[in-house]
Amino acid sequence: MGEVHDPTDSGISDDEEQIGGLSAQARAGRVTRPPTATLDHGARRVTVRALAFACDGELLVTGDGDGRVRVWNSHSTQLHYTQHKHTGAITSVTSAVGGDARDLAASCSADSKVHVWEVRSNLSLFFLSQHTSTVWKAVFAPRGAVQLATCSADHVARVWETRSGRATCTLKGHTDGVVGVAWSPDGSRNIATCSWDRTARVWNGLTGKCLHTLAAHHDWVTAVAYSGDGTALATCSNDCTVRVWSPLSGKLVAVLQDHTSDVNTIVFNNSLLASASRDRTVRLLDLQKQAVRHTLTGHRDNVSFVGFVPEVNAQKAPSYATSSHDATLVSCCDDGSIRLWETKGNENFEMLTGLEEPVVAWDATHGCRLFAAAGRHGTVYMWNRAGDKSKQGCVII
Repeated sequence: MGEVHDPTDSGISDDEEQIGGLSAQARAGRVTRPPTATLDHGARRVTVRALAFACDGELLVTGDGDGRVRVWNSHSTQLHYTQHKHTGAITSVTSAVGGDARDLAASCSADSKVHVWEVRSNLSLFFLSQHTSTVWKAVFAPRGAVQLATCSADHVARVWETRSGRATCTLKGHTDGVVGVAWSPDGSRNIATCSWDRTARVWNGLTGKCLHTLAAHHDWVTAVAYSGDGTALATCSNDCTVRVWSPLSGKLVAVLQDHTSDVNTIVFNNSLLASASRDRTVRLLDLQKQAVRHTLTGHRDNVSFVGFVPEVNAQKAPSYATSSHDATLVSCCDDGSIRLWETKGNENFEMLTGLEEPVVAWDATHGCRLFAAAGRHGTVYMWNRAGDKSKQGCVII
């Protein structure tokens, strides 16, 4: 599932009340494809800070700056239900299918809590409250979602059982906020974290033992990501670099120094590694050649997010471990734009402009046909990516 959050943001904005004095176009952004349906989000307009598809794309979960979580039917565009479990802004939402075939979701908040529930039935399972500061992210373990890893500004990451809600271990060692967490996809139950203390760490997710401390960055480490087969681990930093490590040995394998400002996030697609930076570019690193394949330009401000969206394939859904070589790259920018790029070149078409603080998500099942985008003033756009890209429809919810 795709999801995005901003660990550099406090989570509380100055205008979480109704936005007045703006036209509908100014509030919602400028859509480059005509909408096919509209659903009133209500008079109260708040920042949509996180998105995640659930239940094989049937439901879309949105997290707001006022602490509310809303779940929508992505086919009918009707609001399924609203939760108000949190007292602080939502920082991220995520979903997964549990080992007992239940569709699970988790929301993280600036109130230091994590809420885990069954998405389809809206059955609350656990309210995890052992963190003492903003929780930035929660990630379900691969292959059954039997565990959940969370990271927080309180300097620790924690691992929980999803069946009981019991905390199984606390990952202690960082000396500043932990802003990223990732499970190894190889089944080892190892976890990688990154922190404002300028380090990343690799842990045994069963015992909580720190296996490696990765300490080559010279500024905040902003994101951490495993390759699809778990043989490589990448980190990025405000020191303008991306570094690739061996998660088994903890040794540094490669360094990308082409960015000229903070690097915000990274993502793997087989042998490709994409990075998004405050220098207004996205760079594609070919790990086999250890060289930059493409530098994607066109954004006019800080590029806050990058992700690979597998191409539509109605016959076979992409596996957890790998993504299609033909995946499209999506990037979000503080200039209010969302762009899609072809990974074989630097051609892009702009899906949406004028959307403040954009966030995106896509349905990672059934060929990733559904794609959603939202932003500061409460409107969520959804596209069906099946068929000709130039004729895809947009649904506003």
